[in-house]
Amino acid sequence: MLLPLLVALGAVSSPASAGGTSSPADCTHLPPPPVTGATPNDNRTRAGVLRDGVLTVRLVARRVAWRPDGPSGCALSVNGFAEEGKTPTVPGPLVRVTTGTRVHATVRNALPTPLWVRGLHDRSAGLSIDSVEVMPGGTREFDFVASAPGGWFYWAGLPARTARRRTPTASSWVRWSWTVRPRKPQRQRRTTAFSC
Repeated sequence: MLLPLLVALGAVSSPASAGGTSSPADCTHLPPPPVTGATPNDNRTRAGVLRDGVLTVRLVARRVAWRPDGPSGCALSVNGFAEEGKTPTVPGPLVRVTTGTRVHATVRNALPTPLWVRGLHDRSAGLSIDSVEVMPGGTREFDFVASAPGGWFYWAGLPARTARRRTPTASSWVRWSWTVRPRKPQRQRRTTAFSC
């Protein structure tokens, strides 16, 4: 499960954050979270390694503990992406390239259930949604040239969920962003990702 990022922006607050005290929130009503915690992603750093016009990104889908209300809030057990060998982040790793860059991404599923990954493809073909199933313990590769400038997103969900479903459920995932910038030089900008 991954709740919308609006939770992290204050739409829901824990007793600790609402009262302004530093005492931890009472989280006894929640199941124990995973040991691995997710850290906030400020979307200033591009994921992967860029070499010779190819961005290589290695992602892993896994269960993580997310604290939307900060260190003294409750830890929620959510599905999330991380770069292989790095700490998971919420939102997940940012894929940022310029037009004409080849993107080679791998997604490893460390979850106990299959998942569908969507959005890791070139957007010049329009609004078509390319989805790929990744079995538990499996890895899938995505290879494309990013030719359509814009702000895009990639996401994953369990097989029973469809691309048209808009209501967050227990198995929802937040969308992670990837941007394609024109080749002309631009100043470094922060990318803000929201989920609805």
